[in-house]
Amino acid sequence: MTISQEFKIIKFDDSIKSTFFHNYINFEGRSSRADYIWWSIFTLIVNIMLNLINPKLTLISNVIFLLPGTGLAFRRLHDINKSGWNQLLVFTIIGIIPLFYWTFLKPGDLDDNRYGENPFSNISFNN
Repeated sequence: MTISQEFKIIKFDDSIKSTFFHNYINFEGRSSRADYIWWSIFTLIVNIMLNLINPKLTLISNVIFLLPGTGLAFRRLHDINKSGWNQLLVFTIIGIIPLFYWTFLKPGDLDDNRYGENPFSNISFNN
């Protein structure tokens, strides 16, 4: 599935509501690439705005966004059939490169995998 197809299905506000309110500390299952990208854009915008107001507010928002962001990253890695613990690669510095590719660029598995069913399994496309 292409990223444009994912963005047609998953809207910005639905993605943020799902991640922040319904899956705040959910580390199981799968999340799409669009969900991860929408969350990244949301947190970037909020942090930029808060930093302009008061840089200390950015720290507070980062603490608030830590658990839902980590849970979403776990679910995103599950979508490509990788363990969520692969996030720890970021501490190796060079591990940022595969982590970026896996979370932002690599499409999720089309079929069910060991972490659950495809988030788009019940959706048909008319191209």
